[in-house]
Amino acid sequence: MNKPAGYLINHKEGLAGEPGLIFDYIVAGNGLFVRCKNSLLEATICIAPAVVKGLPDLVEGFRLCHGLVPYHLYSIAENIFLTDAHRESYFAITWEDGSYHIRRPEQKREPGHVGYEVLPSTAIDMHSHGPIPAFFSSEDTRDEQGFRLSIVLGRLDTGQPEYTARVCCYGYFLPEISLQEVFVWKY
Repeated sequence: MNKPAGYLINHKEGLAGEPGLIFDYIVAGNGLFVRCKNSLLEATICIAPAVVKGLPDLVEGFRLCHGLVPYHLYSIAENIFLTDAHRESYFAITWEDGSYHIRRPEQKREPGHVGYEVLPSTAIDMHSHGPIPAFFSSEDTRDEQGFRLSIVLGRLDTGQPEYTARVCCYGYFLPEISLQEVFVWKY
């Protein structure tokens, strides 16, 4: 029977157990992990560090299945965010027709909130916090229960925006992702 979540054990010979349809919990030598994979992204996130003797360790990380995203897509979003530095705004980077695209779906923009529809094939959510620092608010955490990368830009009023980025995996998060892990400057 196929269940949404699978339960696996990391052995020297490989993973053993019943995999899930959406994600897997994995017990490894260094703790409990969640592993998610779809056609856009793969991620392994430690959700409870622990010492489990006799099992090999796992490593946290993620991989964009279609490669790094061209940096100019980030730059387009950042520059448009800067044109209205006092209201939140949203962009999606999607995978369509064999390449990454930047999309700006219909949204409700306010000084402290942006409401938007998540587009199919979204690999990366990007939204701005206007003049306040870049951080993931409790509202962001409630909104980001799917599987994708998320980037917040803040302090837009300074002309030197700051960012924070993380992988979101159905309520679990791999924080502190760098732009160099997501975007390629040469293409």
